[in-house]
Amino acid sequence: MASQYVSRLDESEDEDDFIEDEQCLLNRPGRISPDSLSPPDANGTQTTNRDRLDQYERKLKQRLRYFFMTPCQKWKFRGRRPFKLSIQVAKILLVSLQVVIFGMLSMDTADYISSNLETFKTLFLHEDSARASLPDANENDPRLAIAEKSAFYYSINHARQVYTELDARTFDVFGTDFENNTMQFCIYQYDNTTLHPSNGSYYYDPGQLSEICYEMARFEQPYDTIFEDHIPLRPLLKTKENPNRTVIDKVVNFQQLMAAHIFFNIRTIRLKPKNSGSSPDCIEHRVKIHFENQAHSGLIGYRLSSREHYRFCQEASNNKVVDKFEGRIILYTTLDAFCLCLCLVSLVLCIRSIYRGNRLGHKFTKYFQHKHGRKPSFYARLHFLNFWYIGIIISDVLIIFGSMMKMEVENKWVGFIDYSSCQMLLGIGIGITYVGLLRYIGFFPKYNIIVSVLKNSIPHCARFMLTAGIVYSGYVLCGWLVLGPRNIKFRTIVKTSETLFSLLNGDDMYNTFELTGFPETESSLRIFNQFYLYSFISLFIYVVLSLFLAVILDVYETIKESRGGKEKFIPDELEKFIGLNVLDSGEPIRLSL
Repeated sequence: MASQYVSRLDESEDEDDFIEDEQCLLNRPGRISPDSLSPPDANGTQTTNRDRLDQYERKLKQRLRYFFMTPCQKWKFRGRRPFKLSIQVAKILLVSLQVVIFGMLSMDTADYISSNLETFKTLFLHEDSARASLPDANENDPRLAIAEKSAFYYSINHARQVYTELDARTFDVFGTDFENNTMQFCIYQYDNTTLHPSNGSYYYDPGQLSEICYEMARFEQPYDTIFEDHIPLRPLLKTKENPNRTVIDKVVNFQQLMAAHIFFNIRTIRLKPKNSGSSPDCIEHRVKIHFENQAHSGLIGYRLSSREHYRFCQEASNNKVVDKFEGRIILYTTLDAFCLCLCLVSLVLCIRSIYRGNRLGHKFTKYFQHKHGRKPSFYARLHFLNFWYIGIIISDVLIIFGSMMKMEVENKWVGFIDYSSCQMLLGIGIGITYVGLLRYIGFFPKYNIIVSVLKNSIPHCARFMLTAGIVYSGYVLCGWLVLGPRNIKFRTIVKTSETLFSLLNGDDMYNTFELTGFPETESSLRIFNQFYLYSFISLFIYVVLSLFLAVILDVYETIKESRGGKEKFIPDELEKFIGLNVLDSGEPIRLSL
């Protein structure tokens, strides 16, 4: 019986007859009459179209059943080894090893870059001048601010002095003596502004803004000093007024000032141990000091940021230093190449499977339309689009590009080194790959129920979250508008949403109540604050969250009862035709064809 079943499942059997039957069936528009006769065959016998229809239907049903078999079922009934499954298992193992190795390298790089940034903040930011802080300051981001003119000039000239003396101040790991490297100071300001706060008169054109950049003069010891009333600057270009680009003493008009920035570059070399997966990195930090005065509130924001740029290292005369890293680099590059090849094979196989499923879906749709005079339902046709394969294709593409970038990070072939993009590609790729493991877990009946619950609960959860999201959005906008000016946790829409989501999970409740400080005279706001927080917590924790869990539990119970036979399974057109539950891989394949 099994051998006869296997022979009937062979896709190459009677291929010409199958195509001929399909053409005979589909060349007639509308429904097929069972009494019409087909032309006589070579033996002179005539068969009705009903016989041809039955023959075509039987072969189509065989192909559909075979198409929706799991790899284990195909191996059991046909003896076909699960090649695609083997590729996926090997890919997951090798890519996981690749991600772990690159993750360790990335963590070390991130620690090094963070140490550099902390060094720059310590050296170039004069915190004694920034005695104030902006309203949204916190422990992780102190948000320094300057409140005096003298402190503003002092902080700029302090950075100028530190940059000139950087080699003498630090531990000989930073360099600034390279071509076209100067310290620049740029001012972004209104073109014409006049303010008279005393009598309440003002004039300015918010649409007229300009940016002027200068080269900062080097700090020359012992003749120079840290000025508190001007900035020594040199024009970037020669002008009629200053053809020799002599140094000028720049005084800032704070009524016009919107923002000011200091730009400079610092180079460093990151040494690595012998067992590292790549040779030492030559890094150029592009540092920027910000002075932000957009609000004209009396405080000027004061902070430092930096972006790293990887450069080609000048090879030393003794190449033995680089050769010591070659063994580990070759090993990691070989691993990357294997991962890349496996992802390419997986990508091609998944695209081929989607193409074959699409062709088979078209055959079934045409057959159903010619037999019943209508197309099958959308959900029946959706069975032929395998979303697991789409997820695998997306992960393969991400891992392919991530592997190529990782190989560039390790070998430095063209100098395009971007840790952040490589981390993003490999991280998202391996995440989708592990989610795709649920497809293979679903092949086993004992573990299939979680996959079935996820598949069936997603539409219900999406509808429920859409409804709950409307109420949640109302709370976010209301809390941001009313409580934002008085509570730092509601200062922006994003922070308000984060605060409410934390409350939804039972986190940081006490601090949210405590940080909301209102003047004694605003008793109505104090009452609103209590009502707002208590109503949100009661509604979303005790009602919405419980209903959300109830939706998932209801789907679980429904699937569990249907498998036990207590609830009748309602199949669609495709499942009625082949006699199987397509979405539930735990349903056994029936051998009665």
